[in-house]
This record gives sequence, structure tokens and C-alpha cells, in this order.
Amino acid sequence: MVEKEKEKEEVKPKTFEEFLLETPPSVEELISISKYETVSGNRKIPSFNINSITLTCEKCDGKRIFDPTQFTIYPNPGSNNIFLTYNCRNCRQYSKTYSLKFEFNNNNAIRIIKYGEIPDFGEPTPTKLTNLLGKDINTFLQGRKCENKGLGIGAFSYYRRIVENMKDKLFDEIIKVVKLNPSDDLKEKIEELEREKSNFQFSSAIESIKVTIPQSLLIEGENPLLLLHKALSKGMHAKTDEENLSISRHIRIVLSGFAQRLSDLLKENEELKESIKKLK
Repeated sequence: MVEKEKEKEEVKPKTFEEFLLETPPSVEELISISKYETVSGNRKIPSFNINSITLTCEKCDGKRIFDPTQFTIYPNPGSNNIFLTYNCRNCRQYSKTYSLKFEFNNNNAIRIIKYGEIPDFGEPTPTKLTNLLGKDINTFLQGRKCENKGLGIGAFSYYRRIVENMKDKLFDEIIKVVKLNPSDDLKEKIEELEREKSNFQFSSAIESIKVTIPQSLLIEGENPLLLLHKALSKGMHAKTDEENLSISRHIRIVLSGFAQRLSDLLKENEELKESIKKLK
């Protein structure tokens, strides 16, 4: 018991920026104080500077620098409740707001908890994944909330439902890519994809398919559908919540990568067609 208490006391404080970016709501942390301010003669109060942070701007559709609306915080002894807003330096339209509670601890750190944040904690859903998800976006966001809160079984349940619901759409998108590269066996490939698309279960459809997924859709040399099938076959009840959380995260990342590949390939083809028309 003594060793555990000592280990807890020796936890290295995070910087304020690390806390904002890495810590989900309702988790208490120690953060380091960057400096002291002297006021009223020799009386000193703790304070720390607020630096810019890098977040994803949904308006700019990418990583951007966000600047705070205030640059110094002076916590008083006891509790302090504040709202802190950051604005995208690039577009000046997109913002991130945190609701925070500070508690003065000692001369080296301040205890802080995040009540919440808008938009929600975690990276926003990429636009290309949102477009691929379509009507399943709300289910995905529920899974994302579970993932952000560390609820592995809940996240896995939502993500599995999404992948199974999207089976037909995933096959349709693959067929579009297959058609971009005409070959002698093109008709055979499309017929097989259409046949397996009608298979009721996602797992059976993936196991039965013999057509090689276009190289351009591979993620790190791997077939994304096989990766998703493997993840979904692991069964949430046979795993711990932490294991399900890890699997859920990988499902989300593979889906995002697949959406990126699809969007880029189809956009590139449309641009090529347009250029050919212009040059005729």
C-alpha cells in the first residue's frame, strides 16, 4: 500500500498542452506551473502561460495551429472554474472550447480536471470517412464516444455494427476501383464481387471472395477487408475491455485509411477524365 501511494505521489506532472490534447474528460491530472507572478509587493501567486496548440480544423480539413483567447491563467487557492477557447489561426472560424476546474496544489503543480470540451475529445472524423459512412455516421460517433471514454466493449459493438451495415457499400466502392483498370478478367471480377456482396454476412462474403483487391487499395500491403474481418472475428466477449478498446481503435483507423484510399483514387480518376475531355 505504501509503495503504491509513493508511486502515485511521484507521477510526473503533465504540461497544460499535454493535458488538453491527451486527457479525456473526467480524468484528474497534475500539471506543471510554468512561472510565478509577483503582485502586491512580495506576495506571489502561481500562474502559467497558455501556449498555442495543434489541432485538426474541420473547416481547413487538416492540422492547424490554434491560438488561445487568453495567454495566462492565475489560479487562486481552492477551486477555479474556467472556460478556455482556442481559435484556428488559419481560418479564424473554427474553435475548440474546454471547460476546466483547477485546484491549487503546491509551488510546483496544479491539480486539474476537464469537465468537457466542444467539439468532443479526440480527433474529429475525417471528411472522407464521413462521406463513406453515410447514414451510419451517428452509429460511428456513438462508438467514438465509447472509445474516448475507454469503454472497449461498447466501442467494439458499435464499430462491428457499422462494418456489417456497410458491407454492400464497401463492395460497391471496390467495384468502382476495379473498373478503373480494365483487364481481360474484368467481367469475372465484377461478377464475383456482386455475388459476394449479396452474401448476408460480412464475414462469409470476405472469406468467400477470391478476387484480389486492387493494389491501390491495400494498406501497408494488406487487404483492408481481410484486416476488418480478422478484427471482427475476435469476439468481444472473449476479450477484456482494454483488449476490445485496442481492437476498436484499429478498426477505426483501418476504416479511415480505406476511406482515404477510395476517395483519392476516385477523385484522381475524375480529374483525369476531365483533363482528357479538355485536351480532345
